[in-house]
Amino acid sequence: MLRRASLQALRHLRPKGGHGWPGGSFWSEGTQTGRNGYLFGESPPPPGQKRKWESWEFMTYTSFGIAAMMAWFIAHGPDNTLQAWALPHALKELEEEDAIFEAIINSVSGTRDSASSSSAGGGHSRLQEQVCQLQQLQVQGRQEQRQQRQQRQQRLQRQQHGAISAATGRFLTTGRGCGQGKRKHDAELRAEKTALLRAAGKDPDRYYDAVLMRNEFEVLQAQHGNA
Repeated sequence: MLRRASLQALRHLRPKGGHGWPGGSFWSEGTQTGRNGYLFGESPPPPGQKRKWESWEFMTYTSFGIAAMMAWFIAHGPDNTLQAWALPHALKELEEEDAIFEAIINSVSGTRDSASSSSAGGGHSRLQEQVCQLQQLQVQGRQEQRQQRQQRQQRLQRQQHGAISAATGRFLTTGRGCGQGKRKHDAELRAEKTALLRAAGKDPDRYYDAVLMRNEFEVLQAQHGNA
């Protein structure tokens, strides 16, 4: 009975694989094309009639064609990017600015033409002279700031070297620690400066705060390369 049941089950099983079955292997019949012999499994035409397109075919083929055309135009067509559009406009503006700057430089350096003697030209020349004066003042201000910065750095270096040499000398002569001698010397100097500031009618605390801020600023400048 069991043998009969097993044979009955095997007889009703669908065969898998084989050349005559679509799911057998890739090269079997009906795998490259649909099971009815068409590429996408379309419905076969009635006898004596041509095959009609399915509802999805027109949209699919049209989408493939549009995608192929867009890919070709992107690869071989003109450059329609924003940078390509903005480049000539930017170059034109740069040329105009260069011409304006060149005219200002020429007028400031003494290459004025005859038209600058008119009223409008006179106003323009006065404006250019003011611009030139402002530029000269800026250059002079930068030079003065650079000189002051160098002087402050040199003064700070001299103070540091003097303090080190004085502390070393006191350590060698008295035999005491340089820290104690330096603190005593600094306290004496501070007391003298405080007395002088009070005699001049100034606040010593504000003075020393300003000195500490200046020294800290100079140290930061030296650390960051005089930026």
